[in-house]
Parts: sequence; structure tokens; C-alpha cells
Amino acid sequence: MFSKFEFDGKLNPTFVERTFKLSLSSIRAYIKEPITPRFIHLGFAGVTRPDRPRLDLNKQPPVVPLNKELGFILTFKLKGEDLARETGIPYTIVRPCALTKEPAGAVSFFTEETT
Repeated sequence: MFSKFEFDGKLNPTFVERTFKLSLSSIRAYIKEPITPRFIHLGFAGVTRPDRPRLDLNKQPPVVPLNKELGFILTFKLKGEDLARETGIPYTIVRPCALTKEPAGAVSFFTEETT
């Protein structure tokens, strides 16, 4: 399966901006007491890749080599994560990738940090 970028290098012409809702009652990741985040940042799995030296862009998700053409969206998403970390309030950063309209399959989690 190809993404729209991989297929023809263009943005999806049927894209319609809509609201997004992610309901969470608590976050539990290697902590004894669950916390309720006051801020949830929706990032992207490739936010740390655009500025890596010697990175083979041909082996990256399509949005990584297109970061500049897309208004540096990955760069700004990473800056948003950094700001969330600096606030001191309970936060959660979600880094999805390859979101589709397909039914859910296997659930996969990778945790890096929680505060």
C-alpha cells in the first residue's frame, strides 16, 4: 500500500479539515498512580528525523523528506513537544504514524517518557 505522497507526490485532493477528538481518562505507563493529563499534544512519529545528519530520506516515511514543502510541520510539531515538556503540567505526547480509514488491527505501543 502506498501513501498519497508515495503514489504521486501530491497532497490528497479530498482532504477536508475537521476537528479531532482524543478522549483519555488517564495515562498509565510504568507509574504506580495513573495521572490525568492536562495537555495532550498530537505529534508525529517522524518528528526527530528531518535534521538528522546522513539520514537516507528514501527510507523514511514520505512526510520526512517533504518537511520543507509542508511548511516544516515536523519541525514545529517537535517544538510543540518541547514546549509541553517545559510547562511543568501533566502532559502526554501521542506520536501516531500512517493514520488511515482502515479498521483497527493489532495495537502497538512504544513508550519513551511520561510526565
